[in-house]
Amino acid sequence: MAATFPGVCAVVPAAGFGRRMQTECPKQYLSIGNKTILEHAVAALLANACVQRVVIAVSPGDRRFSQLPLAQH
Repeated sequence: MAATFPGVCAVVPAAGFGRRMQTECPKQYLSIGNKTILEHAVAALLANACVQRVVIAVSPGDRRFSQLPLAQH
């Protein structure tokens, strides 16, 4: 019998600055195809029927997140 977990809330930590990668852009905002890594991660979570909500934790001074379409949800 498969276990089900209805009503799961997923938390995505996205507050990094990408210092170890030595890039201007934090990893979560790098693009793969036409979406950022963060957008791909959220889409994958929401594709799971058990996940009812996704909370994205960004750093207080993050200005990039508000520019993403998913920030409006």
